[in-house]
Amino acid sequence: MQSLEISLTTLNQWQEDKTPFTLIDIREEEERQASHMGGEWIPLSELSSRVDELPGSPIVFYCRSGARSLRATKHLRDALQRENIYSLAGGMLGANV
Repeated sequence: MQSLEISLTTLNQWQEDKTPFTLIDIREEEERQASHMGGEWIPLSELSSRVDELPGSPIVFYCRSGARSLRATKHLRDALQRENIYSLAGGMLGANV
């Protein structure tokens, strides 16, 4: 099984290499309004009902510290039987955003 987390270094490398992936912020609206790293926005509270919106390409979820995105990653990997779903290790705190 592949790692559940992806480092900021790897994420930056994917961006430089133009590796296809979708970055998804799973924080709630008030958190996103305060600051974000870009990407799509699907709040964790809506994620289960919006699974059909997820692309087949690799997905990187992020949140404030990485805890919620890690839970979402574990859940969706099991539910969708996919290994190309990741959590950004350390979240926005780890990215110093």
